[in-house]
Amino acid sequence: MRHGKGHHKYKKVILLGNPNVGKSVIFGLLTGRYATVSNYPGTTVEISSGNAVIGDKEFLVIDSPGVNNLTPMSEDERVTRDLLLREKPEVIVLVGDAKNLKRALMLLIQLSEMELPCILDLNMEDEAKARGIEIDYEKLSGLLNIEVIGTVAPQKKGLSKLKEAILAPRIPSLQTNYGEVVERYIKEMSELLPDTGISKRSVALMLLSADVTFKEWLIVNLMPDTIKKIEDLRDEAQAKFTQPLDQKISHDRIMHAEEILNEVLIKGPPETGFFAQRLGTLTMHPVFGIPILLLVLFGFYQFVGKLGAGILVDFFEKVIFQTYLNPAVGKAIKAVIPVAFIQDMLVGQYGVFTMATMTTRILETNRERIIATFLIALTIPCSAQLGIIFGMLGTLPVRATLWWAGSITLILILSGYIASKILPGEKPDFFMELPPIRLPAMRNIIIKTLGRIEWYLKEAVPLFVLGTLILFLFDKVNILGWIETTASPIVVNLLGLPKKATAAFIIGFLRRDYGAAGMFDLARQGLLNENQVIVSLVTLTLFVPCLANLFMIIKERGIKAAVLMMVLIIPFALLVGGMLNFILH
Repeated sequence: MRHGKGHHKYKKVILLGNPNVGKSVIFGLLTGRYATVSNYPGTTVEISSGNAVIGDKEFLVIDSPGVNNLTPMSEDERVTRDLLLREKPEVIVLVGDAKNLKRALMLLIQLSEMELPCILDLNMEDEAKARGIEIDYEKLSGLLNIEVIGTVAPQKKGLSKLKEAILAPRIPSLQTNYGEVVERYIKEMSELLPDTGISKRSVALMLLSADVTFKEWLIVNLMPDTIKKIEDLRDEAQAKFTQPLDQKISHDRIMHAEEILNEVLIKGPPETGFFAQRLGTLTMHPVFGIPILLLVLFGFYQFVGKLGAGILVDFFEKVIFQTYLNPAVGKAIKAVIPVAFIQDMLVGQYGVFTMATMTTRILETNRERIIATFLIALTIPCSAQLGIIFGMLGTLPVRATLWWAGSITLILILSGYIASKILPGEKPDFFMELPPIRLPAMRNIIIKTLGRIEWYLKEAVPLFVLGTLILFLFDKVNILGWIETTASPIVVNLLGLPKKATAAFIIGFLRRDYGAAGMFDLARQGLLNENQVIVSLVTLTLFVPCLANLFMIIKERGIKAAVLMMVLIIPFALLVGGMLNFILH
């Protein structure tokens, strides 16, 4: 992971914890900003880091992905485990939910086994008190042999105590006994292991838990005969138990966590927050949750669709860009650069400034990730394209919308099922953390939004500009014209669309919403009937992702996966459109 020049002089602080416990807010308070940096090497998992000055010392604060276990079951958990293994942090700040101390203790037990200096920060203390949950912090600190801090991050409550604790971390004194047999194999395995950033005992426990993600580390750090001895010991240990060893180890940790919990937890009647808890329960209800979902979606549509994508986009595009910015940029470029070719490259039909200023989205998505990327590229229209699609469908009878939505939904389910059968690998268990309903803090929203804008400008815009330049060159050497001429018979004969629709598919490769806008214009001219509108919109929705999206897929999933998706998606979209044209006629 890259942290920039000079970071080596800082002591490292890793924020670690379960999902949705407020780690990112704590990170923002310690560093003063959200800092989205590069993906962790070899993954698509983002790691945030930032500098913090506490007392007279400088720290590099790293915000790790939320985890439930340090014996990895997911890519996020593997990245967090690797951070601990490779970064050798001076301090671990374990951020836990004060309402669910047991989950934090499960992680703390593993950190104790790793012999890493820790602080336990029990965040959302106010929500715990509202539910009648009290924790004896002094007693808990004595049992764990580390500082235990209670915080309410949005209110900055407990922040000064947390900073003080970071200056004097200690190794927890939690020693879980896994029984005579397991303990013997831990000892035998530990004697074969090299020194690393975490204790040999914790590595032995991961190996006994059949942590397959450790295989690469073993190959790098040990000789083949030593690896075989370790694997033989692991198989020998498992043969002595009927249940999988990872389940036994996890069970023993749970029992240890519950013992501690029973000594420090005091539960009384809830004080406040009844309405929020009741509303949270209703949102998860299989019946009452549906109207609440529809109401929330309607609110988001009004805010994002009408205010954001409507009023604000019109203002920026028609007033700021078209009236002032684009003409000014165009005049300036023509005045400074007399070469027509370069002028067209910057402000022409496929110029960087007529196109790159209006870019708005890129996807952010192993087996499940490839499937997800494929399905998004194939069947999910971007928000701008979706708006134009609904605008076209809104002028037609309801059956047109049902044909479009039904076709896309059927293909989404079918293609996802086929992809899951073709791609090798095991199906992981799916867990989704549902945090309680909270009022958002405007400061946190603004900071997070600014962080995402910074990421977008650094990551997505350069890819879009590159795509625009490639399309510009294709236009200049007449490749676009050749493609249009070659593809027209397919569009006319297979899809039953007018020849002019070919251009909409080509421009849709630059921006999917531009392709939809081209179809919209044809429909407005009366060149498309109801059946042709349905066929064109289904085909366009399934058609290749936009150029910037394609570059992002290459960046995230690799060029082989991206090319394979393109090779599959183009003929598939045309085939589906042709079949739909046949059925409708």
